[in-house]
Amino acid sequence: MTQPTVEMLTEHVKSVVEQVNELAEADSEEVDRFLTEDVLEVRREQTHMTDGWMTEKYILVVTTGGPHIEFDITGEVVGYWGSETVRRTAYSAEEWLTDEFCLTLNEIYGGGI
Repeated sequence: MTQPTVEMLTEHVKSVVEQVNELAEADSEEVDRFLTEDVLEVRREQTHMTDGWMTEKYILVVTTGGPHIEFDITGEVVGYWGSETVRRTAYSAEEWLTDEFCLTLNEIYGGGI
């Protein structure tokens, strides 16, 4: 079994950053395909407000096991592998993730940001 290195993890994280940036230019059909075929898990962080639960952020897991890579609606991509952690930002994705993804995810899960 190959021992994970920071360089290996960084390459995997960079690949996900590129994928997220490409999706920023994608149409809704491609985004839907990504959500249904490539995303392994969707988590959401919520806060209880006076008028109910408010979704603060969605976290989408795209790989697990080695490495584990996820990104959130701010465009932050985080990879974990062994004891290593690598963080990068999908710069072109911030507005798209906030708008497109949140609208789609809010339709699926209810709740808003």
